[in-house]
Amino acid sequence: MSFFSSAYKPKSTSGDEHSNEIGWAITQFEVFAMNPKFKYELSGGKHHPYPQITPITPHEYTPIDMMTQQLIDSMWKRAEPAAGAVRGGVQIGRRDKPAAPDALQIGRREQPAVRDTTAYSPHVNVTNPHSKSGFPEDWAYMKQIPRTNAITFRGDSRGPAQVLTASGGFSPPSSRTDRYYLENVISGFFIDYMQRRYKRTVTKADFLASIDQTITSGNAKKLLVDYLMWRKITQGEQFHLGNMLSQECLKGYISTSRNPHLASYFGSRFNKVPAWVYVTLVHGGYVVPASGEKWGTMEQEIAQWGPIVAADIVGFRKTDPWGTPLSPIYMRRSFRKKEPKAFEAAFNMLSGERPTIATT
Repeated sequence: MSFFSSAYKPKSTSGDEHSNEIGWAITQFEVFAMNPKFKYELSGGKHHPYPQITPITPHEYTPIDMMTQQLIDSMWKRAEPAAGAVRGGVQIGRRDKPAAPDALQIGRREQPAVRDTTAYSPHVNVTNPHSKSGFPEDWAYMKQIPRTNAITFRGDSRGPAQVLTASGGFSPPSSRTDRYYLENVISGFFIDYMQRRYKRTVTKADFLASIDQTITSGNAKKLLVDYLMWRKITQGEQFHLGNMLSQECLKGYISTSRNPHLASYFGSRFNKVPAWVYVTLVHGGYVVPASGEKWGTMEQEIAQWGPIVAADIVGFRKTDPWGTPLSPIYMRRSFRKKEPKAFEAAFNMLSGERPTIATT
């Protein structure tokens, strides 16, 4: 008896031509030809609304709600000084400028007129230059976003040998500690932050020198302190889903989509390189609204908090930069046996099916 409700049984085929990109992971996967019932069309694929594939096996959600509640209870409060506000007259240990005549000075030793410390640098968003908000103030809105277990798709330019074997799955940006990410992503966002907040020009060479401590000048040490403070702020905001949707740098989520065409598009770096579309099992993912009271996305996204481990990558196929299939469909053997209905749905979507969403 076929495990397909449609009575179509996938036909085994060879995937040897992609063995170098897949590696030994192929031993856990079966190789199938596309379902001939469906014609794989690219036109309009990214805009077609796909339904959610829900597994039958229950799985506990990743416990982020408690962390979110703690942030809601102790979230940053806006404390910008009001226009025309005047500082009080008490100064403790101030050495760089004579105080006003009516000021009380404690621990005063000298008053060399070096710089004006009354300048205030308003806080700005740590990674998103287009955001008008410094610290996010809508943590409570996250509790309105539904969570679910789902079978989704994620695109990547890396092949299965790199994703499943070398990396052990997909990891969120907040967990990356590799030098490439530091030099090519983090450095740019930190340098931009320093310019936006302090109007201070920092070069990439100066930033890396302060991190590597190859320069020990006072300015280099201060830059390192500024960087550590910036990272501390990003650590607190890695849980914020709205910030992740606008800028993924150092956030704690993995983006996936119900739409395999969109997954291919993002994996190809917007039609620039071939991509692999992975079938992923998401536990307690946030069902991001298409449009919401505060924020949303049109990417049919379900965002997974934390990593998606290799065992939860249950299928994949390769496409060219425009989304045309270049390989057979590889599906994890254990997934086919454990989740036959979800397997069928994902397999057919990778074959080109565009299912409709039932409306009432």
